[in-house]
Amino acid sequence: MIETTLRYRLADGVSIRKEPFGAISYNQLTRQLVLITGQGVLSVIEAMNAGECLASAMRLVEGDEVRSGMIDALNGLLSRGVLREAS
Repeated sequence: MIETTLRYRLADGVSIRKEPFGAISYNQLTRQLVLITGQGVLSVIEAMNAGECLASAMRLVEGDEVRSGMIDALNGLLSRGVLREAS
């Protein structure tokens, strides 16, 4: 489960390509493709990858309903190995 006080980044071997619907992540190690959809998900990932904690990166997203969906999306990316906790 993702924690808002922690910092996350892209997992090793994962790259992201922007697309009109959001983005596609590709893991070069596992050859897994993951579609990233949803309002602002890519912006939050980029902010976290630049060193922001999740709570700080979430300030880019407006509204509790959108934030709830964002947490669900990020939990999915964490479980699929797209994101990992930054050390």
